[in-house]
Amino acid sequence: MLEESREYLAYDDGDELVAQARALLDDPARAGAIAAAGHRRYMAELAPDRQIARLLDWVGGGEIAPLYRGLDDLRVRGGPSAGRLLPRLRTYERVQEQHRRVERPVIGVAADAPPQMVFDLADLPRLTLRLAREMPDGAAIAAQARLFGARVELADNV
Repeated sequence: MLEESREYLAYDDGDELVAQARALLDDPARAGAIAAAGHRRYMAELAPDRQIARLLDWVGGGEIAPLYRGLDDLRVRGGPSAGRLLPRLRTYERVQEQHRRVERPVIGVAADAPPQMVFDLADLPRLTLRLAREMPDGAAIAAQARLFGARVELADNV
């Protein structure tokens, strides 16, 4: 919804937070530009009055806003059947719990794991996914997952 480094800044740990804050204090013009760009996007796309207007339009028979359809999201586009969704949710919840407890979790992904699992886990910001190098299309899957902000490595020993 927002573009990182242009409309907001993200950080993975306390050290990166402090470094980002110091850099912004040293460059007030950049700090102001990021704040202004984020505020403009928020007001144009995410402010409560915009959300209410979108909802009322949809309830009134209009199209659901593209922002909420998620059709361009690779995690959704595959259209999983309900029978395959439950195991994916269980896997995600187990990894999410580890992500909650461990500051920098690393999860190995076997060569025969479905690519969808990689995309499912891509939104856990501190997680590193270690894909088996022999995974079919592993480099392409890693590149796509990185578009979601995932940390992905190809590894020989998973």
